[in-house]
Amino acid sequence: MSSRDYIKTGFENLIRMKLRSALTVFGIVIGIAALISMLSFASGLQKNVSDQFYDLDLFNTISVLPPTRSGIDSSVTCITDSTLLILENIPGVVSSYPQEYVDVKVQLDSTEIEITAQSLTLQYLENKPIGELIAGRFFSSDSAGEIIVGQRFLERMQISSPDSILSRIVTIRTTGKSDLIKAVLQSEINNIGIPQNMLTVPMSMLDYYLSTLGRTEMQLEICGVMEMEETWLLRTQHVIIPSITANEIDHLSFSNPLELINSLSDNSVNTYSIVLLTTEPRSDMIAIQDSIETMGFRTISFAQQFEEIRKQFMIFDSMVFAVAMIALLIAAIGIVNTMVMSTIERKREIGILKSLGAEDKDIHALFLVEAVTLGAVGSVLGILSGWLISRFISLIARQYMIHQEVTPVEMFDTPILLALFSFLFGVLLSLIAGLYPAARAARIDPVEALRNN
Repeated sequence: MSSRDYIKTGFENLIRMKLRSALTVFGIVIGIAALISMLSFASGLQKNVSDQFYDLDLFNTISVLPPTRSGIDSSVTCITDSTLLILENIPGVVSSYPQEYVDVKVQLDSTEIEITAQSLTLQYLENKPIGELIAGRFFSSDSAGEIIVGQRFLERMQISSPDSILSRIVTIRTTGKSDLIKAVLQSEINNIGIPQNMLTVPMSMLDYYLSTLGRTEMQLEICGVMEMEETWLLRTQHVIIPSITANEIDHLSFSNPLELINSLSDNSVNTYSIVLLTTEPRSDMIAIQDSIETMGFRTISFAQQFEEIRKQFMIFDSMVFAVAMIALLIAAIGIVNTMVMSTIERKREIGILKSLGAEDKDIHALFLVEAVTLGAVGSVLGILSGWLISRFISLIARQYMIHQEVTPVEMFDTPILLALFSFLFGVLLSLIAGLYPAARAARIDPVEALRNN
């Protein structure tokens, strides 16, 4: 028999057993659809993570943090402007970007809200895709009296048009060292009971000294509105102030005790809670980290984090594949059952074929073709079903994200290689499942088969 005869005869036999063949194919469809949809979900998660790393250029980024309090030595306590110069001179480091967060009250007209502002350099904004500028422009310089706000800021201010807020003046207020010193002194004065009229001159001298600590109130012009990218890797605040301008603001960081102590102890030095270093492509990240940690600082390499994430995804993929395999094994059992029943019911047909000259290998090949046909049809329909299921779930998920005011992301990714792998795997599993029924059919004695039927 030729290959064409095998395929034609196999199809005719399967069509003759419509219900049994359909149920067997349906089992394969369920297994392949589960494999496609679950692996597409895992692939989608990995793609989202890797895309964020590439978009934010995190493979060439190292975060530098102050040492922990338990690890502080006498020479290293915080990150300062002089530290930035040292960090930029490390071989392989291109630039450094200090990241500073300030708790502020922002007043626009008669509306005032409390929000966390972030200080960034103009270079960072121009080089890092932290969001889309939907109105206005970036700062004119790092010392400009300007501010960029995000859409969340507009929502809290109940402003609908981004363009309408451009060039308007906002007042920002902070809680600084001067406020803390005044509050402590006033409390002690009240406890001692010193009359206020006796403190006019000392308080004037104190106010003069406190004015040197920096301003706790500043008026800034809104120069731009951005739609901030909110990712689990890097979160940008919805109020951005130029870095030098932010340094002129007297503020305290109550979320970082170490930074709070440093800012209280030395007003002459700017300190930073975190600094991002951009390195040259394909630079030795481990050597750079070692150089920084030798100085006493902590480092976080996003490239190393990505490798750890990949390991976790490999474990997740294995678990997903194991779950999908259960469904496929059930489908394989269905193929074995269908083919064994077909062998029993077609003994007379097999006997006639052998009496007409068909050899054992021909019968064996015929049953394998039928098993592979079931697997091929079920795999194709399963791939299509899995893709449709993933599209449907993805649509619902995106609508839910939009409803929750979260930037929608594609949760599923079905690459061609995944579809091809699923098809080949389904066909191979069907072929393996058909080996026993085919061998059983090939061993049938034609004389006995014709006598019994």
